[in-house]
Amino acid sequence: MLNCMVFFYTINLRQVIQIKKWTEEMFNRAIELKNSGCTSREVAAILNHEFGCELTVMAINKKFSNEKRRKSNVELPGLDKQSSITINNDGTQVSHIQIRMTTEQSKSPSYVLLAHGYNPMLWTLDKAINNIWGQKIGEEPLYQSKIFVRPIKNGLDYEELFKELTNNLKPYEPKQKGVTGNEYLVIPIFDFHFGNATFEDYELPLLKTHKKISNGYKKILVILGGDLLHNDNHRGTTSSGTIIDKVDMEAAWKSAVKYIDSIIGKAAEHAECVEVVYIPGNHDEITGQTVALTLEMLHSKQSNVDFQTDKEMFKATLLGHNFIGMTHGDKSTWKKYHAKFSIIFSHLWGAEGVITREAFTGHLHHEAYKDIDGFMIRQAPTRAPIDGYHRDNAFDMSHKRFFLIEYDEYVPIGVYYV
Repeated sequence: MLNCMVFFYTINLRQVIQIKKWTEEMFNRAIELKNSGCTSREVAAILNHEFGCELTVMAINKKFSNEKRRKSNVELPGLDKQSSITINNDGTQVSHIQIRMTTEQSKSPSYVLLAHGYNPMLWTLDKAINNIWGQKIGEEPLYQSKIFVRPIKNGLDYEELFKELTNNLKPYEPKQKGVTGNEYLVIPIFDFHFGNATFEDYELPLLKTHKKISNGYKKILVILGGDLLHNDNHRGTTSSGTIIDKVDMEAAWKSAVKYIDSIIGKAAEHAECVEVVYIPGNHDEITGQTVALTLEMLHSKQSNVDFQTDKEMFKATLLGHNFIGMTHGDKSTWKKYHAKFSIIFSHLWGAEGVITREAFTGHLHHEAYKDIDGFMIRQAPTRAPIDGYHRDNAFDMSHKRFFLIEYDEYVPIGVYYV
């Protein structure tokens, strides 16, 4: 009997040791998850769930780092690995480097600029020549990349603007609390597209939102769900470099801060706790975060206001015993949300007493709902004016509105249109 026990223990120990080793299948799955936008923490959680292993975030990062180093050390015959930069008298520059990137990345002006070390908000790409020099099976192709750039005149440098604003910002002093209550309110701010829209376009829904907030709540969740701003720079492109209608980004940025600041300030007066969660959008990955960081600075002295301003694509929280997930909607698909949120946020998903599990998303500019195995997905509508892209592709027929969702301790109790 003892020998059997020893043998059983040995077999299982060997299995544990083996399952902690990287396999080709595990690494390919890790690459797939990373390319889909998952963080290292999310990759580790999903791999551990699917393969029954015990990988840590450190192990994931180390594996990617080692693989990147291995690829960079691959010798290709006759290949000069030196990079060069030519600076011309008129301020234009020519950069020449070798870089591994995907075909899609090689077509993105913003990605190519960043790869060469240029800030897309300060430099314009005049011309790019990307030639594949070599590729091994399973590896990204190695490109010989040459670009011609020129500095943007009168460009809006959001890093400098944010630094200047935050240096002069004076956080609000806490105000006297108004009426609070025992229920919860979610204020989804998805796809406002300031720049294409003005502050004045949204004054009526803002007043209606203020009126609802004044009822008083135990907690108010403000979701900055992405695409707060129409462009990610003043050149009229999205975060990925897609060219769309060009807008006044300085006016857009100020309108976004003014609108959301008003909501947070009102919520802080009429709720015991306010949580503000930022989610990056596909239009404003950089500029949208500067809005969130500025708001965080403005309300830093208000002890009942908490912020999540990092760039994670998927986030979650609890409102009483209601699980609330959040993502912009341009990453992954609805059918994967159930697994994604339940694995990454298992401590919230399985918290004692949780009955309702829902997620808020946007991106597609129309209202939609779907209950997937007890996980309700709510797609937020928008009042954003129709731009050229949506008009040309017949995406201009949806109802124009925003909504607010009210919850009691365990279930949703009302949807309110503003």
